[in-house]
Amino acid sequence: MHLVALGALIFARLPSLVLVLFALLIAVYGLRLDRRVSRLTVPGTVCAMRWDAERLWIQRRDCPWEECELSPGSLVHPLGMLLELITVQGHRCRLVLLPDALEGQGFRRLLVVLRYRLSSRQPQS
Repeated sequence: MHLVALGALIFARLPSLVLVLFALLIAVYGLRLDRRVSRLTVPGTVCAMRWDAERLWIQRRDCPWEECELSPGSLVHPLGMLLELITVQGHRCRLVLLPDALEGQGFRRLLVVLRYRLSSRQPQS
């Protein structure tokens, strides 16, 4: 798609300086987009998560579902979550979730569940 945009610039009747600036912007955006997409295909990247009242599971790229626990160091806030998850095998992974990452009320439900889990682990004084 970016190559099409660059090709269209060739036939545009714009001053040379403007053409060069547009070409640079398209190239930089294309490279940034490619880097973002490539991060999602790296082995070990968390690509799915599911939870119920008892357990939390993650699925990494090209791996089966793994049960995991929420680390007390996780941050849960209505504007976003930084989850530190520990798998049964002891691997740690961090997952950033923003409200638009889940459909409908999914983010709010997950927020409530995770807040409860984090508060129930805190020592009572």
